[in-house]
Amino acid sequence: MVAGRGPVSARSGDDVLQCSVSLVAVFACTKKPQLLEFSKTFTTAVGICLVCYSIAGCCGYLTFGSCVKANILSSYKPTPDVVIGVILVAISLFTTYPIALYNGR
Repeated sequence: MVAGRGPVSARSGDDVLQCSVSLVAVFACTKKPQLLEFSKTFTTAVGICLVCYSIAGCCGYLTFGSCVKANILSSYKPTPDVVIGVILVAISLFTTYPIALYNGR
């Protein structure tokens, strides 16, 4: 297996790991913490991420075959829609840090 080209669900696994760091703090800050409801919400969110990343990975593979890069967006020509996608991914990553650093307060 080439580095950076793991299974489609590998990226989703990274996101689950990042989210689990903040999971306890977010649960503790809820007004009425109920483990069952929180578990359902978390499982649903992880499922949605898994489906979205799997679709994106399959589309990238179907478009580029085995020449697909680890970052699907870098495989496309820099058209305005791809640039918007890259900017949105950057914003998503940037807004994740305050949540992750929240545990250090």
